[in-house]
Amino acid sequence: MKEQLKKQDMVVGKQYKGYAWRNEYGEFFFRPSAVGSRAGQKMKICEENDYSLSTTKELVLVYIRIPRCQGGATAYIKALTGVVNKLIAAFMRYEI
Repeated sequence: MKEQLKKQDMVVGKQYKGYAWRNEYGEFFFRPSAVGSRAGQKMKICEENDYSLSTTKELVLVYIRIPRCQGGATAYIKALTGVVNKLIAAFMRYEI
């Protein structure tokens, strides 16, 4: 048996997780993703261009994004050092 859909208000400009498709008549349809049993387990603390910081019950998750560099290992180490300095500032700012 299919799940009964609920009416939802959508705000213009806000991003929603889900699926969109377009039919052969040019109409767009959007179905938001179902909220599962694991919803809310990962809490985002902060996000910037080069890193993202989240927490779970037992872990602190750090995602680092470094652009590709032409300078070899030295350029990557320099970029990583800059991101680590920003992460240290974030750890000092937020009580995790």
